[in-house]
Amino acid sequence: FPVTIRFHWNVEGPLFSEFHEFFGEIYENVNDSIDTIAEWMRVFDVQAPYTLQDFMNNQSFGENRLSTNSPITMVKSLLIMNDKMINDITAMFDVATEEKEQGLANFLADRQTIHQKWGWFMKSILRPTIN
Repeated sequence: FPVTIRFHWNVEGPLFSEFHEFFGEIYENVNDSIDTIAEWMRVFDVQAPYTLQDFMNNQSFGENRLSTNSPITMVKSLLIMNDKMINDITAMFDVATEEKEQGLANFLADRQTIHQKWGWFMKSILRPTIN
């Protein structure tokens, strides 16, 4: 979710502070999980990516350039990526469970839970209010 750092740095508007903090929370959490992901890759004897080109070659979301710094537009974009991430995590969890890799399955279950929580937040942000 490198895009969350772009959103964190560039969000604008009357709710700047709230969205800056929200995008920052997501960025920091994802960033904190990178080392664990790399360690799991090494457990399975796979080289973890470490160059910028490695990361660019392995991304699944593209650059995702937006023409605005509107927090609502950013949340809509992030929700699409978050839903894809949940699907990817679910597929990996299924493989880990099938292969009886309990530790990896636990890690993936925790990642799924946090992404589901963010999805709930984002959907709530985008939901129209009833007065």
